[in-house]
Amino acid sequence: MKRFLFTVLFVTSFVFSASAQEEWCIVKRYAKTNSEITTPPKVVFMGNSITECWFNEDQEFFTKNNFAGRGIGGQVTAQMLGRFRYDVVDLKPRAVVILAGINDIAHNKYYAESVEHIFANICNMVDIARSNNIKVVLCTLVAADQIGWRQEIDPKGPVAELNALILNYAAKNKIPVADMFAVTADENGGLKDEYRQPNKDAVHPGIKGYKAMEDEVMKAIKTLKIRK
Repeated sequence: MKRFLFTVLFVTSFVFSASAQEEWCIVKRYAKTNSEITTPPKVVFMGNSITECWFNEDQEFFTKNNFAGRGIGGQVTAQMLGRFRYDVVDLKPRAVVILAGINDIAHNKYYAESVEHIFANICNMVDIARSNNIKVVLCTLVAADQIGWRQEIDPKGPVAELNALILNYAAKNKIPVADMFAVTADENGGLKDEYRQPNKDAVHPGIKGYKAMEDEVMKAIKTLKIRK
């Protein structure tokens, strides 16, 4: 009897934990959209609000290229890792573009405690993609010299450190990079004024910024030589 009760409690705990994990990762955010896909997307863009706003700002870029945007505002790398199978692998794309890390640096909830931990989460996403025959494009972080919702944090150092790790890892593993920092940064390491949203958000690009990012990411995607 005791053994039976233990088994029931263990299974219940496991199910609850799995359910809680799904809710935490917000895997249902794109569930309906994913279920309606009949043709696998050429590329999935995995990210946070920068990726989510990218799709909202320029849907034509995604639709005309058969790209799928899977950004969720506020998410840290651990949450993206938790929903990677649902929003990337299960869609069977040819490739994935990963742009992640600024929310960890901003100390959003459940953030990685070190740049190395952020980087490890990104590497884990790469490993999952490659093990499922999905090619990868890595992005450096978009330039940011301040974070509006975390004024006490100076992001420049961590952004530079994480970008260096991404660039080095990509070079060693022959992964193409869309260097978003290089195309968006001003002389002080912040987001160029002309690329900011009208409200002068210091983290999220406006449409001009996204257009510059599109040119950069398309160069990286073309090097993959994937079928249409």
